Parts: sequence; C-alpha cells; structure tokens
Amino acid sequence: GVDPDFAEQLFRVLLTEIRLDWLPATLAHLDEVYEANRDSIPAKRKPSEYWATNFLAGASFIHRAEVEHRHQLGVETILFGRDFPHPEGTWPHTKEYLRAAFAGVPEDELRLMLGGNGIRFFKLDEARLGEIAKRIGPSVADILGSSDVRPDILESFAARGGFQKPYEGGEKLAMVDELLAEDLAGSGAAR
Repeated sequence: GVDPDFAEQLFRVLLTEIRLDWLPATLAHLDEVYEANRDSIPAKRKPSEYWATNFLAGASFIHRAEVEHRHQLGVETILFGRDFPHPEGTWPHTKEYLRAAFAGVPEDELRLMLGGNGIRFFKLDEARLGEIAKRIGPSVADILGSSDVRPDILESFAARGGFQKPYEGGEKLAMVDELLAEDLAGSGAAR
C-alpha cells in the first residue's frame, strides 16, 4: 500500500469555472460533519485543512463580493480566470474588469490571486512567466492605480457574468447535506 502521509502530499485538486461564495460556508459545515463523525471517517484532518493545503479555486469571472470575502476562503486558494472566449468572460475589457473587481486589494494578495497561487500550485517557472507577463499582461499599476470603470462596461459585466451578484454564503447547504448523506451512508458513518 501507499503511505497515507505521502499520498496526502500528492493529492492536489483545481476546481475551475466555479463561484467561490458557497465554499466558506460549505467548508465550515463539512468541518462540523467531520467532527461529529470523526471516528468513522478515515480522513486525518478537517476538510478546511485539506482545502488550505491541497486545493485551488479557479474563479472565472470572479464577482466583486467574492473578492471582498477572499479571506474567508483563503487568499492562497484563489486563482482568477477570465473564461475567454465565452460570452460571460471579461474580454475585451479584462483590464477594466480587474480594476473593478480587485479595487482596494493589497498588491501582495492581488499578485497571489492573479498568478502567484497558480505558479506555486503547479510548480511553474515564476521567472519565465514573469517575463511573459511583463510583455503581455497588465501591470499592477494598471489594476490598482484606479478603480474607475465606465458604467456601461460595469453593466455589461453584471449582465454577462453577475459581477454585482450578492454573496451567496450558505444558501446551498441543503443540497450539500443531501449529497453528504449519501457519502456518509456509504462510509458507514451516521449523520
């Protein structure tokens, strides 16, 4: 058999083209279920602990409310995606989108969510990617320098991808519980 500690280090998951606003409440709920069923669940750590070390969320067309709640999920677990060429994506106004979505975010957190987390997660060549980003990407100043975006562009973001949608929180926990009940029944754990 495989050493469980070794296997745990190899286990990495990228969830992409997802919303982020349901994850913090879901992870907190899963932690509660884990604690209540700890003796019958083979996991060594709480779900939120696995999330922090082994998951990355590729948030296509991230909503402003999700950026505002980034610490609930963990800044180190978020990666911006733009969903090109889909109609709900940010093109041709990606720079404006970034300014609106990430207004007021500290530079270190911005760098993590716009690429640093992906570089770390996938163990990519940061120096080489930095060269490419300087050539084709917007600068930090382009994004954090001003949050002014034309109202018609903001309206387009809202219509195409729900940019102004409020934070969802725990609204989907009933659905999570239905799926969880099946998993727990299969594992022999009682809820």
